[in-house]
Amino acid sequence: MLIYIGGFMKKVKAIDDFIKITSGVISSLDGAKDYSKEKIKEKIIQILEDLDLVTNKDFNMYKEMCLNARKENAKLKARILKLEKKLK
Repeated sequence: MLIYIGGFMKKVKAIDDFIKITSGVISSLDGAKDYSKEKIKEKIIQILEDLDLVTNKDFNMYKEMCLNARKENAKLKARILKLEKKLK
């Protein structure tokens, strides 16, 4: 954007250059922001993997196994009590 008005041409050119530089800086900052977000996301994923957390699917499977084991234990306990009564 150049406006030829006497001695103001240099000032307008300087403003135009400043706008171009500012635009470049903003664009660079936007790229840096995206890069930073990606790096933070990668780091969080790495930390979570290092924690060796259980997936929801595995948790539900183990929970079901425990509930079934409790039911089986209750049945066996009742059976043992019956057998003990017969022995007396």
